[in-house]
Amino acid sequence: MALNSVKEARVLADNSELERAKNIVDEAKHMLEGVMVDDDPTELIKTLIYDLKQLSEFMKTQKDYEEKGRPYALSFETSHDRQRYAARGDVDEVRSFATPRMNAYLEQAKKFDNDPNTPPPSVETDEKIERANKRPPPPKPLPPVTPYFEIVRQVLNFIGSVLKWIAGRRT
Repeated sequence: MALNSVKEARVLADNSELERAKNIVDEAKHMLEGVMVDDDPTELIKTLIYDLKQLSEFMKTQKDYEEKGRPYALSFETSHDRQRYAARGDVDEVRSFATPRMNAYLEQAKKFDNDPNTPPPSVETDEKIERANKRPPPPKPLPPVTPYFEIVRQVLNFIGSVLKWIAGRRT
C-alpha cells in the first residue's frame, strides 16, 4: 500500500499536482500509524512511516519535490520493488534491506571520514570478522499456536481495510 501510494503520488507530483500527491502520501502515513502488532508498530512499519514523513516534507514546494522528493520517491520505489537497500539520504534512520556487510562498510566509512590516516580493514580482515560473527543463535522456543491465528486475523482485517480504502479512492 505504501509503495503504491508513493508511485501514485510521484506521478501526480511529476505532473505538478503536488497538493494531491502530498495528500496521498499523508493518507498512507496516517493509515500505517494505526497498524500495530502486539500493541506496538514493527520496525518495518516505523521505517515506512519515516519514509512517508520524509517524502511529505520534500513535497512542500515543487522545487523541493524536484530536488529532493522525486529522487527520494524513486529510491523508495526501487528498494521496495526489489526489496533491496538503496540510500535515501538519512542513512542512520532508514536502513530497510541493508545487509550486515553494508552496515559494517558504513561504519568503516564513518571512521575513515573522522580519521583519514587510519585506513579501513582489508577484505580478508572483514571476511574473518564475518566468519567469527556467524555463529548461529540458539534456537528460540516455539510460541503457542494460538497467537499466530490472531496475527493472521489482524493481517487479514488490515488487508480488508486497505482494499476498502483503495476501492473508495477509485470511485
